[in-house]
Amino acid sequence: MQVLSIAQLVKSEGSLITSSAATSKGSFLLNERIYTKLANETDQIWAIRALQSTAISSPAELSINWSSAAIYFIVNPKNPRAVRAAAEAMLVNVLMNIEPRISAATTVISGLEDWLRQV
Repeated sequence: MQVLSIAQLVKSEGSLITSSAATSKGSFLLNERIYTKLANETDQIWAIRALQSTAISSPAELSINWSSAAIYFIVNPKNPRAVRAAAEAMLVNVLMNIEPRISAATTVISGLEDWLRQV
């Protein structure tokens, strides 16, 4: 089964960057109020794919908010097992495909630290 990324579906790179940008207005993709409300498994999987696409297409834009969204999909016990597995695979894929890896790993570690402070 071939999985298409959001980047392949978006015709304009500007749309992708706008959806994931960590600007003062905020991003709907990285907005905790939005991704925590996704109750449908299909919507959650699409959000995970979008996170992966934004990380791989613009790795310099990785932020603690991106990391927090990825961690949410992995650790939330209310998420279906398929969603948690997809989020795990996405995180591994992102960390293996981004250069320099140390920068991406540092962002994920910062996100984990932030998540632990909130818990």
